Amino acid sequence: MEDKKSVEQYPFNRNALASTRLDLQHQLWATSTGFLLHSKIPISDNALIADIGCGTGIWSLSLASQLQQSSRNARIEAFDISLAQTLPKQWSPTNVTFQQLNIFDPLPAHLIGRYDIVHIRLFMLVVEKGDPTPLLRQLLKLLKPGGYLQWQEYDPSTDRLMLADPSTSAPKLEALRDMFRGAAVNAPDMNWVVNMHTKLEREGGELLANERVWTAKEMLGLKQEITFLACREWAANMKSRGQHEIAAKTDALCAEVEEECYKLGRGSVIDSEMVTWVVKKK
Repeated sequence: MEDKKSVEQYPFNRNALASTRLDLQHQLWATSTGFLLHSKIPISDNALIADIGCGTGIWSLSLASQLQQSSRNARIEAFDISLAQTLPKQWSPTNVTFQQLNIFDPLPAHLIGRYDIVHIRLFMLVVEKGDPTPLLRQLLKLLKPGGYLQWQEYDPSTDRLMLADPSTSAPKLEALRDMFRGAAVNAPDMNWVVNMHTKLEREGGELLANERVWTAKEMLGLKQEITFLACREWAANMKSRGQHEIAAKTDALCAEVEEECYKLGRGSVIDSEMVTWVVKKK
């Protein structure tokens, strides 16, 4: 069961709309970075891999098909606080299992030091008090000595509004960006992403990669769609919590932003740098 605090912290939902957003997001990340696992992470034939905060399980499912070709005995154990969006066991690959876990709770003894590789992506909105250190310590506990952690996040400090035609403008999209920035004032501090690489080695890891990329041009259409979906999902979530006025305003602005985007020939988008850290546990 999800605890009440975790439900209140998570600003999105767990339904078809949310699952679609997560799956599109995965495609965007995989294409833009060019990998599921960074090239500095070796995968042994019998590697045991943990996927933390797996969502729909799309990263695990994508990697599973690769492993069946290259590392046939490797296995993935995918975890989330809720398994509402994952596939049933009957439809999952044999080298993937889905299990319930709140990564912020004390870890079960059998998981400590169990994994060769740990993967985590997009935890920015649930890191408490702007301090990723407690979460980082939990992730490193999961690893065997010499194991590898891959952590990926957006850096919101790099947000930029992009126009395919610089002679045009997108005032509705600018308004949406300002709304999100205003909401961020009352949200957890997300500036930790900027200096995360300095924390990794202090906690017993060797930093092997600290890489940044922008969304690949051919994925900017997906970035638009993800923004529209996230916006509506966020509005629906606020409405379900009784925040009807702000939910209605957000939903109306989302519709205006989408209409504006299509009038511009889909030539407007908000983009952010995507950061990948690879750490080897000492």
